[in-house]
Amino acid sequence: RVLLAGCALAYAACDLTWWSWPAPEFLEPHESSALVTVTYSVATGAAPVFLGQLVQARRELSLRLDEISEAREHERLLLAQGVLARERAQLAREMHDVVSHQVSLIAVRAGALQVGSRDPGTREAASTIRRLSVQTLEELRHMVSVLRASGSRPTELTPQPSLADLRRLVDSSGIEAELRTDLPDDLPPAVQRAVYRTVQEALTNVRKHAPGATATIHLLRRGGTVHATVANTAPT
Repeated sequence: RVLLAGCALAYAACDLTWWSWPAPEFLEPHESSALVTVTYSVATGAAPVFLGQLVQARRELSLRLDEISEAREHERLLLAQGVLARERAQLAREMHDVVSHQVSLIAVRAGALQVGSRDPGTREAASTIRRLSVQTLEELRHMVSVLRASGSRPTELTPQPSLADLRRLVDSSGIEAELRTDLPDDLPPAVQRAVYRTVQEALTNVRKHAPGATATIHLLRRGGTVHATVANTAPT
């Protein structure tokens, strides 16, 4: 800007010199035309400078607006990807904790029916159900691994289980289990959900690896710590 101002003043001086050559009449203050000449020369020299500054400011503003538009579009894409990742993680957790739990229960019941039934047709149907259930479990595990690979921390998009749902979980587990708990109902939702999922996973493992066994579930709180113990007998 200093260089531009110097060029404008140099142009004004040259212009005044040209108008007043060979005698510097513009230096006589008593003539009104001298002020007009000086003003005209300075304005003529400064006008291109201000016009150039205006064009440059407009160009910079246009570039800045383009950058802001690109940043907003990038932010929108990141937000959409984040929402999709959270939904994938939520779906993966529900598939692992709920769908896999139910399918494994179907497989266990079908296996029990296959062993206990004397009708060949029933045993064959139970064997088919059990085989398909095991295949479905394998496919579910693969889908869960794919979803978790592209997901992030899950968000609470659906109602989550709590301690009030433990009794229903134990009754529908397909094994003989005893629930002992003295946990209060005012525990944080995250803690209640963790206890529920822990018991659910433990019962699933008992059904898988100790068929015919019974289980005992003991939940208690000591100080600021919650303890969940699931023990099973030997399989039959």
